[in-house]
Amino acid sequence: PDDDPYKPYRDDDPDLLTNRPVLDRVAVASAGIVANVACAFAVLFAQVCTVGTFDFSYSPGVRVPEVATASAADRAGMRAGDVVVAVEGKRLAASASAVKDLARRVSLQPGESTRLTLLRDGSNVEVTIVADDAYAPTVGVEGGMRQKPRLGVTLMPNSTAVNHKPSDPVEALAMASHSFNSLASSVTGSLRKLITAPEVAMDTLSGPVAVVAVGSEVARGGNGGMYQFAAAGNINL
Repeated sequence: PDDDPYKPYRDDDPDLLTNRPVLDRVAVASAGIVANVACAFAVLFAQVCTVGTFDFSYSPGVRVPEVATASAADRAGMRAGDVVVAVEGKRLAASASAVKDLARRVSLQPGESTRLTLLRDGSNVEVTIVADDAYAPTVGVEGGMRQKPRLGVTLMPNSTAVNHKPSDPVEALAMASHSFNSLASSVTGSLRKLITAPEVAMDTLSGPVAVVAVGSEVARGGNGGMYQFAAAGNINL
C-alpha cells in the first residue's frame, strides 16, 4: 500500500502510476476494459465458428409448460403443453413479447374471469379461468411491490431454436458482431435499470454463489449457452 512505511520506492518515483502523465493513467485504466471487450468478442467468434448461433422462430401464442395442481388454471381445465392462442377472442402475436401481452390481458382481480383459447393436440379448446383469492407479490412498473391474483401457470414463448452457421470468415465476423451488439445492449440495459429503477434492478441481482449456480445450469443447456455466459461475464466486467 502507498502508506506502507517500508515500501521500497520513493513517493516521487516516476514509475508510480500516480506520478505518470494523465494520458498514461487513462491508458492503463482503459486497458482492462479493452481486454474484456476483446475477450468477449473472441468468445462469440469462437461460438460462431464452432457451434454457430441460435435464433428463435416464434409462432402465435404462449406455451404453458406447467400447471399447478388445484390452481385456478387447473380448475379451468388447462394442461401442461397447452398453447394459449387468444384471450377473449383476441389473438396473441408471434413474438417474444407475447408472454408479457398475455400476462397483461389476464391481470384479474379475485373472482374475475376471462376466456382463453388453447391449442391442444391440433384442436382449439375454450376455457374460462377465474382468478383465485390467493395472491402473489409482483414488482410494479414503478418498482413498488403490489399484489396480483395467482393463476397457477408457468408461461414461456411459443418458439423453436434455429441454428445458424457461417459459410465463410466474413460472415462469421458479421455474426459475431451481431451477437456482441445484442449482448452488449442487453447488459447495458440491465445496468441502466440500476440507475433508473434501482428497486426493480436490485431484486434481480445475485451474489457469487448464485452466479455459479446459473453457470452450472447454462452448462447443462449446451455449449452455446456457455459461450454466451462467458461473453456476458466479460462485458459486465
